[in-house]
Amino acid sequence: AELAEFQSNLPASLGGMSSEMMGPPPRTRQSVCVVSPSASPSPVPFLLVSLLFFVLYLLSVPFALCPPFLVVSVAFGFVTLWEICESIYSSVRPPGQQKKKSKNSKDGGFLAADHAPSHQFSAFWYAFPLRLWALFLPTVFALGLNEFAESLDNNDATRVVGVILSTGLLIGTFGFTVAHELLHSRHLKDQYAAWTMTTLVYYGHWNLEHRYHHHKFVSTPLDPATALRGQSFYSYLGQTVGGTFKTAWSRGGAGRGQRRVLSYLACSACVTCACVLRAGVAAGVAYHLVVSALAIMLLEVVQYVEHYGLKRSQTSEKANPSNADDYEAVGNMHSWNAKNSLTDLILFNLQHHAHHHADPKTEYHMLDANYKGSSPQLVLPYSSMALLSLVPPMFFSSMDRRLKALQSGAIEASLSWSDTPAVLTAAGLATLSISLLRY
Repeated sequence: AELAEFQSNLPASLGGMSSEMMGPPPRTRQSVCVVSPSASPSPVPFLLVSLLFFVLYLLSVPFALCPPFLVVSVAFGFVTLWEICESIYSSVRPPGQQKKKSKNSKDGGFLAADHAPSHQFSAFWYAFPLRLWALFLPTVFALGLNEFAESLDNNDATRVVGVILSTGLLIGTFGFTVAHELLHSRHLKDQYAAWTMTTLVYYGHWNLEHRYHHHKFVSTPLDPATALRGQSFYSYLGQTVGGTFKTAWSRGGAGRGQRRVLSYLACSACVTCACVLRAGVAAGVAYHLVVSALAIMLLEVVQYVEHYGLKRSQTSEKANPSNADDYEAVGNMHSWNAKNSLTDLILFNLQHHAHHHADPKTEYHMLDANYKGSSPQLVLPYSSMALLSLVPPMFFSSMDRRLKALQSGAIEASLSWSDTPAVLTAAGLATLSISLLRY
């Protein structure tokens, strides 16, 4: 029955293929290659920001023309300060000075109607930046490995650390963000590209958990990727890493999940062997494992923020509910959201998360930051919240207050004086990241 459901969502040309030939079955979502409406923003800013970060990596790692921590400083330093400044400005500017938006406007900086093109772009161009990263990421990993090995030979410890941090951050930021979008495509080639990007860092099984479990059980106790109120990121990390593997392993019957997980691990092990051939046994294994750990931590800190403390009400009377039907349907109140002119471009609108969960068929360039005008809003955008999550007291001080407001039916969409400690903490950590440029 499950196979029949998947086949019914396939194009007719694939309908007669066996389950082995089909590969991972697609979910019911429009392909990234469907022509987009005229209200869509231009794909050019998304492409330019992707190219910018790739060039920054080339300048700082293989070409060594810039400090090795350049990518780290830009991503967690300058981007975070940009987020803070834009959030403060949005909170203090008088309502009368806000830009008027047309009926088709999209919330958020460069994605506003004022910047929307007057002509259509084919869906190829919206998919192009995503598919480009499917080529960039293996290149980044290989270039980082080569520079890591050379830095070890030169006994340059600072450069070794910088190369590992920059490589892990770039894969964690763009690798998993792009893999997430391609994973939801109905094109098999896009799905396989997503699997390739995640198996690069020993997390291929995340595709199974996210696709078949997270979207179904999000904001319930059955979802390992949903953090409880008052749960620190460090506690959540063990829960989600172990839970993700467990749910992927048990996915499907007759050992289906086990076979897939083992195949992903085998592909990742092949990458480790390549690292060993270039850098030696100890150094090659260490490089792959540390880069993988950094990328996975970056993914999980984002997932930690996305659903922290949000719950779907139980609708059944079961003592131990085990099905998604035992809870209310997923809605716009079950994901945290944010908007920022720069971070939205870096993360392909991943911050507009409630819209994605409420309507998974919507493509990244059409996601709304405040879906239905009543989506919970984070204190700050994702880069700032990722830093704040590393300091639990500061994270809880602002997020728990917003959770309490949600329980009373209020949604805080802007900063208040109560958020000052959290904002100052994020700014301090961002400044610390920028200071790495002196090494």
